[in-house]
Amino acid sequence: SAWSTPTRSSRSTAKASSPEVGVANLLSDAIANLALTTDQNAQLVATMRELDAHHEDVQAARKALALDMASSVASGTVDEKTLAQDAENLGKARIASQPADAHAFEELHRVLTPAQRKQFATALRARAEKLPTDDAQTRYGQWRSDLEISLEQNEKISPQLDADSASTTSARAERDAWRDRLRRVADDFEKDTFTAASYVDPHVRETTIERIRRVIAFLKIVVPVLEQKQRDEAAENLRAEVGVKHD
Repeated sequence: SAWSTPTRSSRSTAKASSPEVGVANLLSDAIANLALTTDQNAQLVATMRELDAHHEDVQAARKALALDMASSVASGTVDEKTLAQDAENLGKARIASQPADAHAFEELHRVLTPAQRKQFATALRARAEKLPTDDAQTRYGQWRSDLEISLEQNEKISPQLDADSASTTSARAERDAWRDRLRRVADDFEKDTFTAASYVDPHVRETTIERIRRVIAFLKIVVPVLEQKQRDEAAENLRAEVGVKHD
């Protein structure tokens, strides 16, 4: 069976249904699902720690973005300029963390036996076929249930989301790119030598900016229709995603 993604919390307004599969995810899957020796386990846990240290700037940029989104939602006015700058900062941080991602992935290959590599590659292929799409409909489904959006509100929101075909096309393109990438990586991973070149997104900055552009488009449609109580709750959910509690 393919390895499952972590289950969602019931309050996940901010959770983008991103198709992206990060290296930290892949490492923890390998640790959880492969029959590792004590030595292999220790090596991969050390690799995970090292990777976390390299992702501090990315986490900080993600947090800034989520908090600025929360402020926009709570105020009822989407601050596009600030969010676009946050997207740029996150894109740059992600470029900077890519060599560490590649190194960690290559370490995983080095540590595993040929049989374990094959098992990992099989699970990766299965995962590639089930990637979610980071589209407005998926996000809106979550917001509707979290915020108890009324029928009247829905009648204003739904047609506008449906009309934003550019975002739908863009979300599908991102999912398809990830699916193709993971299939290629799975094939490469079974070989005796492996470089993570096939895994690394060569356009990570653009991918990041485009994903956030889709979220901004979504917020501009949904936020003006919400009542203040709903905006406050949505903002709180966005903050909770990055571990911040607002008093």
